[in-house]
Amino acid sequence: MGYGDKSPVSVVGRLVVIVWMFTGLFVVAYFTAAITADRLESNISDLIDLFGKQVATVADTTSARYMNQQPVKLIEFEQVEDAYKALKAGQVQALVYDSPTLLYQTSQNREYQIVGELFAEQDYGIVLPQGSHYREPINRIILQLQEDGELTNLEQKWFPSNQ
Repeated sequence: MGYGDKSPVSVVGRLVVIVWMFTGLFVVAYFTAAITADRLESNISDLIDLFGKQVATVADTTSARYMNQQPVKLIEFEQVEDAYKALKAGQVQALVYDSPTLLYQTSQNREYQIVGELFAEQDYGIVLPQGSHYREPINRIILQLQEDGELTNLEQKWFPSNQ
């Protein structure tokens, strides 16, 4: 028999060993989780944190025009899904794009998080042919939804904040 080949004989001794083993497993699991969480935490919280980093966005968008003016290594993709694939693969450190799209994507996939403030606020619109008879009814419906608070409810339903 070599060193460490001893085992407890009594019931109390065995219980102490079992408790000790589970305590050891818990401590190892805790440190592993802490190290993993530390590695997963983003060190990006502001636009300045993106300077010099590889950043993804969607080509030919206001996000691309804005980010092209920043000191980042911008990689433009045709589709936001391709930008997410690059982020997941570690090819880029961040993705900058329209807030509603990012809010929806992060609500569907908790692997990602939105950090920092909006860079610029922009309005959305509905394009109709000139002289369209739909313009007035659409405007009335939007105003009614806004007055009733339903637009806010829809925004919270489809673009929940995960911050």
